Amino acid sequence: MKSDSALLKNIRSKKRLECAWKAIQENARTSTSDEVRREADLFAENATPNINSLSGRLASGSFSFGQARGIPAHKKGIDGKKIGDKTRPLVLAPLESRIVQRAILETLISVQKLKPYAENPYSFGGIRKAGDGLAAVPAAVNSVLQAIGDGGTYVAFADIRSFFTRISKTEVSAIVALAVNDPEFMAFFNQAIAVELANLAEL
Repeated sequence: MKSDSALLKNIRSKKRLECAWKAIQENARTSTSDEVRREADLFAENATPNINSLSGRLASGSFSFGQARGIPAHKKGIDGKKIGDKTRPLVLAPLESRIVQRAILETLISVQKLKPYAENPYSFGGIRKAGDGLAAVPAAVNSVLQAIGDGGTYVAFADIRSFFTRISKTEVSAIVALAVNDPEFMAFFNQAIAVELANLAEL
């Protein structure tokens, strides 16, 4: 069935998927997981045909988000050593699902009503900062260095404990739905953020 949703057309465009793939590939290069790096290398061998296939399946409605795997990662202190038996849950979706999810993210942050949530100068998540193109830890370090250069002498920081396991998907979906006013896109978005673990019994 042909989609009339401008957002879905943006997500499945080859240009958007190629940009999303490059971001996923870059993350994979620095991953500590051999499997993640191997999966990305395999996709890269035929990147253009793979992107074309992904775009086609999204257009025809035959793409589906595969089951993710839950990985208990050991928490580490500032010295890099494990903190007892403490773990934090990581969810690893199949590579194609990650590419599509990244395409969704990059499409959403271009929506004017959602920009205030993404373009926060004091948040250093996975979204690259305009100007220097940095994200995450490098962006935070750069911000601190700039503040020191401007005469700053103190750093204040905060984090939200267990944020990713406790965030309300219902509330997030409501914010996105109000901003995009696109029921067809929202149905797809809710599929993208639903997490089904293939190894739930094992965990």
